[in-house]
Amino acid sequence: MITDNNEQNEGVERGVSDDAFENTPALHQFQTEAEQDKWQRELEASRKERKNWTDVAVKALKRYRDERSDAYKDSRFYNIYFLNTEQKLAALYARTPKADIKRRFDDIQDDVSRVASLLLQRNLDYEMDNGNFEGEFKQVLFDNAVPGMGISWVRLDQDELQQPQPDVLHPLTGELMPQEPLTVITEQEACTDYVAWDDFYWSPCKVWTLCSWVARRIPMTKDAIKARFSNTAPADVLAELSYSTKPDSQSAGKAKLAPQNQTEPTADIYEIWDKERQLVLWVTETASIPLDVQEDTMDFEGFFPTPMPPLGRFDTSNTQPISDYQLVKGKYEELDKLNQRCSSLIDALGVRYVYDAQSPEIKELYTTVSENQGVGVKNWASFMGERGGLQGSIQFAPLDQVANTFNIAAAQLERIKAQIYEVEGISDIMRGESMPYETATATAAKSQQSGGRFASRQHDVAKYVEKLLRLKAHVICKFYQPDLIVQRAMPLATHDQQFIGPALQLLKDEQMSSFRLSVSVDSLQLPNWNTEKAERSEAIQAITKMMSVILPGLQQTPELAPLGLELIKLGVSGFKGAQAIEGVIDNGLQQIMEAKQHSQGTPKLPSPDQFKAQATAQKAQLDYQAVQMQESTKLQIAQMQAQVKQAEMAQRQQQQEFDNRLNAMEVQLRQGELVTNAAHQKAIQIHNASVDLMNGNRPAGGQ
Repeated sequence: MITDNNEQNEGVERGVSDDAFENTPALHQFQTEAEQDKWQRELEASRKERKNWTDVAVKALKRYRDERSDAYKDSRFYNIYFLNTEQKLAALYARTPKADIKRRFDDIQDDVSRVASLLLQRNLDYEMDNGNFEGEFKQVLFDNAVPGMGISWVRLDQDELQQPQPDVLHPLTGELMPQEPLTVITEQEACTDYVAWDDFYWSPCKVWTLCSWVARRIPMTKDAIKARFSNTAPADVLAELSYSTKPDSQSAGKAKLAPQNQTEPTADIYEIWDKERQLVLWVTETASIPLDVQEDTMDFEGFFPTPMPPLGRFDTSNTQPISDYQLVKGKYEELDKLNQRCSSLIDALGVRYVYDAQSPEIKELYTTVSENQGVGVKNWASFMGERGGLQGSIQFAPLDQVANTFNIAAAQLERIKAQIYEVEGISDIMRGESMPYETATATAAKSQQSGGRFASRQHDVAKYVEKLLRLKAHVICKFYQPDLIVQRAMPLATHDQQFIGPALQLLKDEQMSSFRLSVSVDSLQLPNWNTEKAERSEAIQAITKMMSVILPGLQQTPELAPLGLELIKLGVSGFKGAQAIEGVIDNGLQQIMEAKQHSQGTPKLPSPDQFKAQATAQKAQLDYQAVQMQESTKLQIAQMQAQVKQAEMAQRQQQQEFDNRLNAMEVQLRQGELVTNAAHQKAIQIHNASVDLMNGNRPAGGQ
C-alpha cells in the first residue's frame, strides 16, 4: 500500500490481482481439465510466436551488460550501446508526470465537474508522489529501450479491517448468536505494477486490436498460493503443484540472465484476461485444472488491465516487438570490429628498433637511462669510426604506414558512430543540447529544432502514461471510498467545498466519461523553470488585464456584473491548472461587487446568482449526505445479510437436530413394536397351552 510499499498480506505475493474479485461458485464450471489444456496450448503458442524476439532481447541485454562469451572475453569492444540507452532513457523520462484532468466540454458554469476533476487529479498526484510509480515506470522504459517492449499492469490493492459485531438474538429460540465480523476498507491504492518483458504473454495476432487475451507470469511461493487459492481450488490440486528454485527454462539464454541462487522454491502462476468471454483465470502448468476463474469486475475500457498496445515498436504484420538493437546490431558489430582494429594499430604504434649487438649500451639508452643521464661506450674510436656512431648502430621501425592506417580506421569509427546516432535518434537529442556560453535565444531555438524523430517517441511515452493513468483513474472512481477521495484531495478552497457531494456522485456515476485526461511531454522532462515562470506570468498578466478592463465598467453599471464575471471565468478557465483557482476567483469577484454595493449605500439584496449559489450549496450538502448514506446503507445491508445468513444456518441446524430426534424416536417406536409383538405372541402361546390344559388335552404319557 501507499503507507508502506513493502506491506503485503501474509503469504500473498505483491502483484496478485484479487481485491476487486469475489468468489463466484457458478464459474467453477470452467475449472476443468479441458480448460486447463486450452490455456496450456495458448501459452505454448505464445512462446513459439515470440521466440525470435526473445533471442534478440537476450542479445540486447547481454550487449547492454557487456557480457561476452569466452571466445571474445579479451576483445576490446566499444560499448556505445550502453551510453546510447542511458541517453535515450534520460530524454524519455526525467520526473514523475503530472496528469491534467479537465471537464470534457470545458463548461465554465459546470462547477461540479470542475471540482470532480480537481478531486481526481489530486488523488492521482497523491498516489504517484507517495507510491512507487517512478521506480516501476523506469523499469518499463528500460524494457522498452533494450528488450523492445515495456508493460505496466493496473490492479486494486486495499487493506481491510475486521470489526467485531455484537451478538444477536435468534428469532426462533431467543438465544444469543455470535456474528461474523464486518469487513471495513481502511486503505486503497490503484497499483501500477511493472511486468517484466519475459513475463508477459498474449494471443498471436497481426495487430493489437485483434488480441483476444493477455497474461502475466507471477512466481509464487507455496504459502502464497495457499493463501490466495485455498478457497477456489481443491486441496488435492494444490498438493500436486511442483515448485522449483531454478529460473524459467523455456529459453536457455533468458534463464542465464535470471537469478541463479534463489533459496525459496516457487511455482509460476499465469493470470490470464480472456477478452472474448470476459473472464479472468489463474493457471499453472503443473495443475490439472485452473486454480481460479472469476468474472471481470474492473470494467476497464478495452477490458485489459494494461494499456494496449504495450510500449514498443510494432508493424502491421505481427505484434512481435521490434527492438532498437535489432535495427542497429549490424552497425554495432561493425563498430566493434573497427575498435578492435584501432586497438591493434595502437599497439603497433609502439617504438621498436634494431641496434648493433656489439654496442648493448644503446639499448640501455632507450630503456633504463633516466633524464639527464648517459651511458658509457667501449671502444669509442671504433664506435664512432667503423660503426658510424649512434646513427650507424640503431635504426627505428617505420610508423608512417601504421599511423596512416590508424587515422583512416579512427575516421571510419567516427563515421559508424554517426550512423548509429542517426538510426537510434541520438542525433536529435544532441542537436538540442545547450552549451554553457549560449544565449537563451539560442537554447530556445535548439530546443525547438531538436524534436525530429525522437520527439515522436517522447510523444508515444506520454500517450502510454496517459492511458495508464486513465486506467488508474478508473479504479479510483469505481472502487475508492468517498471519504478517502476527499481526504487525499484536501484542502480545497472554501467556495469549492460546497460542490464536494455532487462531485463525488459524478465520479461514481459517470467515472471517466465526463473528463479528459492528458499527459504532456513536458511533464515527463526536467522542469524548465523559465518556461513555467513565463506561463505563470502570462496567466497573471492576462487575468489582471481582464479585471482592469472589466471591473471599472461593472462599478459604473452593476447590472453587467453577471456578464463581466462570466467573461473573467471564461478567460481563467483556458489556462493550464486553473481548476484550483477558478473557485477562488469567483468568490473574490463576488465579494468585490458586494463591497462596492455596500460602499455606495445600496441595500445588499441577494442576487439571483446568490440564490442559485445557496440552492447549489444546499443541494451539494444533500448530495454529500446521500453519498454517505449510500455507503452506510451498504454496510448495514452487508451486516443484515450476515445476520440473516447466520439465522438461516441456525434454523437449518435446529431443523436437522429435530429431524434427528424424530428419526431416533421412530426407531425406538419400531423397536418397541417389535418387543410388544413378541410378547403378544408369547402370551398367545401361553394362553393356548392353558386352554389345552383345561380341556384335558395333555401330552402323551400323562396321568
